[in-house]
Amino acid sequence: MVRRVGNNTNRRWCWSWCCDLTTNEEEEVQVLQHLLFDVVMVGESEDKWRWIPENSGLFSVKSVYSLLMNGRVMQDLNPNVLTALQALWENDIPSKVGVFGWRLLLDKLPTRSALASR
Repeated sequence: MVRRVGNNTNRRWCWSWCCDLTTNEEEEVQVLQHLLFDVVMVGESEDKWRWIPENSGLFSVKSVYSLLMNGRVMQDLNPNVLTALQALWENDIPSKVGVFGWRLLLDKLPTRSALASR
Protein backbone atom coordinates (compact mmCIF):
# COMPACT_ATOMS: atom_id res chain seq x y z
CA MET A 1 0.00 0.00 0.00
CA VAL A 2 2.69 2.51 1.01
CA ARG A 3 4.73 1.76 -2.10
CA ARG A 4 1.92 3.20 -4.21
CA VAL A 5 2.78 6.76 -3.11
CA GLY A 6 6.56 6.61 -3.12
CA ASN A 7 9.70 4.61 -2.55
CA ASN A 8 12.73 4.38 -0.31
CA THR A 9 15.89 5.72 -1.96
CA ASN A 10 19.11 5.88 0.09
CA ARG A 11 17.09 5.64 3.31
CA ARG A 12 15.03 8.70 2.35
CA TRP A 13 11.41 8.64 1.25
CA CYS A 14 10.73 9.94 -2.27
CA TRP A 15 7.08 10.82 -2.89
CA SER A 16 5.40 9.83 -6.14
CA TRP A 17 1.91 11.34 -6.38
CA CYS A 18 -0.48 10.10 -9.07
CA CYS A 19 -1.82 13.61 -9.77
CA ASP A 20 -1.26 17.25 -8.91
CA LEU A 21 -1.96 18.17 -5.30
CA THR A 22 -4.29 20.96 -4.21
CA THR A 23 -2.97 23.74 -1.99
CA ASN A 24 -4.62 22.11 1.03
CA GLU A 25 -3.09 18.72 0.18
CA GLU A 26 0.35 20.31 -0.22
CA GLU A 27 0.01 21.81 3.27
CA GLU A 28 -0.99 18.39 4.64
CA VAL A 29 2.05 16.82 2.95
CA GLN A 30 4.28 19.43 4.62
CA VAL A 31 2.83 18.47 8.02
CA LEU A 32 3.27 14.78 7.22
CA GLN A 33 6.88 15.29 6.12
CA HIS A 34 7.58 17.13 9.36
CA LEU A 35 6.10 14.23 11.37
CA LEU A 36 8.10 11.65 9.40
CA PHE A 37 11.39 13.59 9.31
CA ASP A 38 13.21 11.34 11.80
CA VAL A 39 11.71 8.07 10.53
CA VAL A 40 14.30 5.77 8.97
CA MET A 41 13.19 3.15 6.48
CA VAL A 42 14.49 -0.33 7.33
CA GLY A 43 15.19 -2.74 4.51
CA GLU A 44 12.69 -3.96 1.97
CA SER A 45 10.36 -5.72 4.40
CA GLU A 46 6.61 -5.79 3.82
CA ASP A 47 4.36 -3.31 5.64
CA LYS A 48 2.38 -4.76 8.53
CA TRP A 49 -0.19 -3.65 11.07
CA ARG A 50 0.87 -3.40 14.70
CA TRP A 51 -1.26 -2.53 17.76
CA ILE A 52 1.20 -0.50 19.85
CA PRO A 53 -0.54 -0.79 23.26
CA GLU A 54 -0.07 -4.59 23.17
CA ASN A 55 3.42 -6.13 23.50
CA SER A 56 2.52 -8.82 20.99
CA GLY A 57 1.46 -6.15 18.48
CA LEU A 58 -1.92 -7.87 18.11
CA PHE A 59 -5.20 -6.00 18.61
CA SER A 60 -7.67 -7.22 21.20
CA VAL A 61 -10.80 -5.76 22.74
CA LYS A 62 -9.30 -6.54 26.15
CA SER A 63 -6.30 -4.29 25.42
CA VAL A 64 -8.60 -1.43 24.37
CA TYR A 65 -10.66 -1.93 27.52
CA SER A 66 -7.48 -1.84 29.65
CA LEU A 67 -6.29 1.23 27.79
CA LEU A 68 -9.58 3.02 28.45
CA MET A 69 -9.78 1.95 32.09
CA ASN A 70 -6.19 3.02 32.80
CA GLY A 71 -6.31 6.18 30.72
CA ARG A 72 -7.80 9.58 31.16
CA VAL A 73 -10.95 8.62 29.29
CA MET A 74 -12.50 7.07 32.39
CA GLN A 75 -11.20 9.45 35.06
CA ASP A 76 -14.19 11.76 34.86
CA LEU A 77 -16.79 9.03 35.36
CA ASN A 78 -18.74 8.51 38.55
CA PRO A 79 -17.10 5.71 40.64
CA ASN A 80 -20.43 3.81 40.70
CA VAL A 81 -20.55 3.85 36.89
CA LEU A 82 -16.94 2.59 36.74
CA THR A 83 -17.79 -0.28 39.10
CA ALA A 84 -20.82 -1.18 36.98
CA LEU A 85 -18.75 -1.07 33.77
CA GLN A 86 -16.16 -3.42 35.27
CA ALA A 87 -18.89 -5.79 36.45
CA LEU A 88 -20.42 -5.88 32.97
CA TRP A 89 -17.33 -7.48 31.45
CA GLU A 90 -16.61 -9.80 34.37
CA ASN A 91 -20.02 -11.52 34.15
CA ASP A 92 -20.98 -14.35 31.84
CA ILE A 93 -23.51 -12.45 29.74
CA PRO A 94 -24.02 -12.30 25.97
CA SER A 95 -21.76 -9.70 24.37
CA LYS A 96 -24.69 -7.73 22.94
CA VAL A 97 -26.11 -7.37 26.47
CA GLY A 98 -22.71 -6.15 27.68
CA VAL A 99 -22.49 -3.61 24.86
CA PHE A 100 -26.04 -2.42 25.60
CA GLY A 101 -25.13 -2.00 29.29
CA TRP A 102 -21.92 -0.19 28.38
CA ARG A 103 -23.79 2.26 26.13
CA LEU A 104 -26.53 2.70 28.74
CA LEU A 105 -24.07 3.54 31.52
CA LEU A 106 -22.17 5.98 29.30
CA ASP A 107 -25.46 7.59 28.15
CA LYS A 108 -24.75 6.66 24.52
CA LEU A 109 -28.01 4.94 23.60
CA PRO A 110 -29.72 6.44 20.53
CA THR A 111 -32.87 7.59 22.34
CA ARG A 112 -35.11 10.28 20.88
CA SER A 113 -33.87 12.91 23.31
CA ALA A 114 -30.23 11.97 22.69
CA LEU A 115 -30.70 12.09 18.92
CA ALA A 116 -32.55 15.42 19.16
CA SER A 117 -29.69 17.01 21.10
CA ARG A 118 -27.13 16.11 18.41
